[in-house]
Amino acid sequence: MSRIGVDRHRFFRVFLPALLSVVLFVGGGLRVRAEPKLVIPQGDEIELRESTEGEIREGSFTIVNRGDSPLEVYNFIVTCACVEILNRDIGELSPGESRTVEFTFDTTGYGGKKTRKEVMIFSNASQDPERFSISIVVKEREDYHLLPGEYVESLSILVDIRSPDDFQRGHIAGAVNVPREALKTYLRELPPDVHVAIYSQTGELANSTILDLAGDFNGGLKSLVGGIEQWATLHEKYVIEGEY
Repeated sequence: MSRIGVDRHRFFRVFLPALLSVVLFVGGGLRVRAEPKLVIPQGDEIELRESTEGEIREGSFTIVNRGDSPLEVYNFIVTCACVEILNRDIGELSPGESRTVEFTFDTTGYGGKKTRKEVMIFSNASQDPERFSISIVVKEREDYHLLPGEYVESLSILVDIRSPDDFQRGHIAGAVNVPREALKTYLRELPPDVHVAIYSQTGELANSTILDLAGDFNGGLKSLVGGIEQWATLHEKYVIEGEY
């Protein structure tokens, strides 16, 4: 047998199988592993429309799985309590699937500023965590603006428990008319921390009403001393459509 024939035989018997093994090994190593990919189409920054301090702006962003295996979102971390993620549990996203995430931005305390807050999304994607920011320009409040929280702190309700006819003849400015027989139902519809004062013609009916309801409302009611008659004597300008 010639030298060339021996070398060719050795090549097919020894070297070719080894070469194929290397190729298969390398090819297997180059195979891309399936994994999710979290993408936010809005980009690195979501800019909300201009606001006045104290307003709560609503917004949203979209999460898309651009990978080739399911995406699981574990958590959202925001660098400020002013931003609240409303629907944190968005479930699993299949490849190509998307979810809309809604949030609110409380602008209280940011008057006269452009502020930017970072959001981090933790998931099973390899680029974990995904980061982007929410920004907003906040105008300062005018002198006539009142924050809801400031109003709630001083919120109180004045209730006239007389008949509708008596109420129409004259009542204290800002009072609402809830006749005595309907008062218990009305009070149950109010938040428990709201301050409520009631009044009657002379104060006697209001006093007895509070004593009757004390077991239901734990002494949270107040009675206006002297009723509307005494009020009209001391503060006549705050009586609407009536003289006493």
